[in-house]
Amino acid sequence: MEARRKSGDTVTYGSIVQIQSVSGRQFLTQTKNRAELDSLAMEVSMLRNGNEGSWWKIIPAEKIRAYGDAVIFGDNLHPTGYCI
Repeated sequence: MEARRKSGDTVTYGSIVQIQSVSGRQFLTQTKNRAELDSLAMEVSMLRNGNEGSWWKIIPAEKIRAYGDAVIFGDNLHPTGYCI
């Protein structure tokens, strides 16, 4: 219900979102495993149903954007795992 209500809204920096593939309908999900190439990073996968690791906080990658600003196509951003 909440997803339908929010669908189509403008995403702003600081928003908590789920990122879903249009073609495969799977959710970008952070797992509890460490990434193979970088031990400081967590592994990310695509899951059909998603879970608590499928929530992301959208953080600006550049100082020209601030929390509350709209995310614009082409912006560099950092999706950061968010525990709900």
